[in-house]
This record gives sequence, structure tokens and C-alpha cells, in this order.
Amino acid sequence: MKVIADHFALIQDPRIARTKRHMLIDIITIAVCAVLLEQILQLSR
Repeated sequence: MKVIADHFALIQDPRIARTKRHMLIDIITIAVCAVLLEQILQLSR
């Protein structure tokens, strides 16, 4: 089974190393989940 990280694995992180507080894949995963949740909420109205 593929996970979100598999789909975005090839994306390179353009941020400066010293400014990275969180892994890019974590940020992408949270953003994808937020978009999906918003869509689910809109459909349930």
C-alpha cells in the first residue's frame, strides 16, 4: 500500500538546512490532510 510520503518522495526541499524545523514530508502530509478534511466537511453540509 502506498502512503502519502511515497507520492511526494521525489520533491526536493529548497529550504536552507539550518532553518528546517520540520521535515518537508511532514508539512506536505499535514497540508494534504487539511485539504481532504475540508472537502469532507463541505460534502457533509
